Amino acid sequence: MLTLLMAAGAVNAQPWERAVFQDVTLEYRLKGAGDVVVFIHGGVFSDGLAPLSSAPALTARHRVLTWRRVGYARSGPASGNAAIASQAAQLAQLMQRLDLPRAHIVGHSSGGLIALQFALDHPGRVQSLVLLEPAMSIPGVSSPGIAQAMRIYQGGDRAGAIDAFMRAVDGADWREHVERELPLAFARALADAPAFFEQEMPAVRAWQFGEAEARRIRAPTLAVTGGDSGKVSANWPARQAFLLQHLPHVEGYVLDDSSHMLALEQPRTLAARLLEFFSSHRAGER
Repeated sequence: MLTLLMAAGAVNAQPWERAVFQDVTLEYRLKGAGDVVVFIHGGVFSDGLAPLSSAPALTARHRVLTWRRVGYARSGPASGNAAIASQAAQLAQLMQRLDLPRAHIVGHSSGGLIALQFALDHPGRVQSLVLLEPAMSIPGVSSPGIAQAMRIYQGGDRAGAIDAFMRAVDGADWREHVERELPLAFARALADAPAFFEQEMPAVRAWQFGEAEARRIRAPTLAVTGGDSGKVSANWPARQAFLLQHLPHVEGYVLDDSSHMLALEQPRTLAARLLEFFSSHRAGER
């Protein structure tokens, strides 16, 4: 039986609510009217999509659901709940409780994996799918910087581990992007680091998604990559190429002057592109 509790929020004036289920607790915000858009944040920064999800171009025309995944902020612990399929099921629970039968699903990085799993497990709930550089494994492509970040974390240096990880995925100037839009985010990331490095990272590595799974995705999909991401890591162009080759109903989009934290770097431009995509796939038109 689910109950609702109120929690103070720091990103904007609207407080976070907490949905308490039998097995998990999730913080969320739901606001606006119109077709529903669900945002699934990536690792490290639970509010990494906030400048995008709160963009006036989107919130004026859509009902927007943002949520903090297990292990982040005041959501429940990640231990035992961090598997990608488990987190997709948690989103289904939350949408059912909030009476949101169908939505545009937007996932960033590891959140993109949850979005893909959600589309596999709950295809009828997905109006469209937006993938912001999902962090899937590509055979033959690796990132030594991420392994280095894990070693630093295991040595007890949370700040150093976050820095090494972010340099590996977003480049040396990652902190400039984060602190400009989310000045309090690094302190929260330090608190959430155990969930990320000890629970989420193993879950991401364990998740399996290949050509067969990609062909099962029926939702119209927008695959977004940063124009500068390839300069940071070969993973990002390889992942984008995989999506464009194997998803049945996909279109690609390159967001210029951005890298992996693209929702912080170019939120207005990205919001405008998402609005265009959502308008092409409104409720009742499929």
